[in-house]
Amino acid sequence: MRLFLSIDSNDRWFIQRVKEAVRSANRKGTIGKVQLIYPSLHIGVSTGFVRMNVFKILSADVVFFNVTPKQLDGKYVVNSGVLIEYGMVQRQAASLVEIRSPRPFFRLFITRFPKHILPPLMNESDVFSFKKSTKGKIELRSTMIQMMTQAASEQRQSTRLTPAEGEKERISQEEI
Repeated sequence: MRLFLSIDSNDRWFIQRVKEAVRSANRKGTIGKVQLIYPSLHIGVSTGFVRMNVFKILSADVVFFNVTPKQLDGKYVVNSGVLIEYGMVQRQAASLVEIRSPRPFFRLFITRFPKHILPPLMNESDVFSFKKSTKGKIELRSTMIQMMTQAASEQRQSTRLTPAEGEKERISQEEI
């Protein structure tokens, strides 16, 4: 399982929690090997490998977004790179057809901010709030492991329901 982390690179606290959750999941071995894809190589910035960078996020099985805003000039602003990556995943998730890769399982995380300050497309019910505290650290790590387990379960379920190659060709011919 490939887990892509979309986050402001300065949020070391959250990055550490994700690394701990991945290590714990890998030690337990109940969901297979989890590979953390981080840093994202600044997908919103041209690194000379734009296609490869976009493919990294779109081919991930799970994507965790930390959408905790920062206050700039009196306004709350979500990291622009995180918003770009969120848009790519939303587009992939909204696709009627799976193009090259399955739809990713994703979750949004935010520190204890009022959720209404998030951009409108970020459904408040899909956002997991956490505290940067000892108790919050434990809850966050546990929640991340549960989400990875749920994603692995959904992934196994979807592969069972996927038609065989010959069936895919027959279905696509019927649609034409």
